[in-house]
Amino acid sequence: MALVIGPAAAGTLITLFDGSTVLFVAAATSAIAALITTATPYRLGIVESAAKQRNSLAAQLVTGVSALRSSRFLAGTVTLTVGLALALGGMQGLVLPLYYNVVSRPDLLGFVLTALAVVMLAGTTVFSAVGTRISRRCWMATGLVGTTAGFALMATLAGPAWVFAGAAVLGVANSILGAVLGVLQAERIPHEIRGRVLSVQNACLQVAGPAGIGLAATVAEVGSPTAAGLTVFVVWLGIAAALTASRALTDLDPVPADPEQLDSKGRPRAATVAGDGEDLRG
Repeated sequence: MALVIGPAAAGTLITLFDGSTVLFVAAATSAIAALITTATPYRLGIVESAAKQRNSLAAQLVTGVSALRSSRFLAGTVTLTVGLALALGGMQGLVLPLYYNVVSRPDLLGFVLTALAVVMLAGTTVFSAVGTRISRRCWMATGLVGTTAGFALMATLAGPAWVFAGAAVLGVANSILGAVLGVLQAERIPHEIRGRVLSVQNACLQVAGPAGIGLAATVAEVGSPTAAGLTVFVVWLGIAAALTASRALTDLDPVPADPEQLDSKGRPRAATVAGDGEDLRG
């Protein structure tokens, strides 16, 4: 809801007030959030210490990286997630703001981002309702094709209508793709190292968004907004094509819910995946 309300409110405020006033409003919302956080009871943030001694942070990160290196499947899901963040960061964080500034319609940016959030919410709702009735392979293919088509429409910057259409396609497809990846990771990452693997992924995500913005900014500086948009699209296309060619995400069948029936790479114990490394239990 924040992603739906926030950009729309910003777009509306931009049309009514000058930029400085809108920034003061944004700062006020952050101040309110800080006050609410301060007023939150301290006991809600307490984390019970585990009885056994925890490994060091470095050791836990090494475990997470080792799990990704040992499984093409897990490495593929993380690479796809980070690739999405990189491309979306460049498109949403620089290409679109620059484009709407060039056409002198900065207010439209907020409504495009709101449209993107609304259709992502709709796509996730549809997946949660009928996800089990359609094969995961179909969902994955639909998500990849739709995300690529949405990026392509937005990257051309052919006109506001095309950008809106691209945002709609991208939002639905991206939400479906993200939902499938989330389900696969929840199933395939052994519970004892799930936090470590997802921590590595989240660390990469913190870099991916700014990296996408930096890439788009560099290309826009020496070229044009359209060139920046197309560059971001080509990066995403390369990531998607490389993963498709590697066949890292071909095994999408459901796995047993009982962790005891999974091996250290998150697969059914009777199954094997060509190209995976040594068992982590060693």
